[in-house]
Amino acid sequence: MWGREMKVRDLLLQLQGLDRSMELVCFCDDEGARQRRSPFLVYDVQRVDIALITRSSRGGSPPAVFGFGRQAKRVAVVHITTDL
Repeated sequence: MWGREMKVRDLLLQLQGLDRSMELVCFCDDEGARQRRSPFLVYDVQRVDIALITRSSRGGSPPAVFGFGRQAKRVAVVHITTDL
């Protein structure tokens, strides 16, 4: 059995109070997600927070996300995990 499953109503409640024009990103820092031993992964939604991020692209790599800085902006962050 999986861990505590977030229901659609729970996610909607967490998102409801946020600015609807705010950018939305997902964040996962699980070791298993970085190893990518399988063709795809199933993620479990944990929570929604607001964070300051600054995006930076490094050539053909996916964009890196950093906190704070002059160009940082508030975004909604959906925390996800592979720890089911």
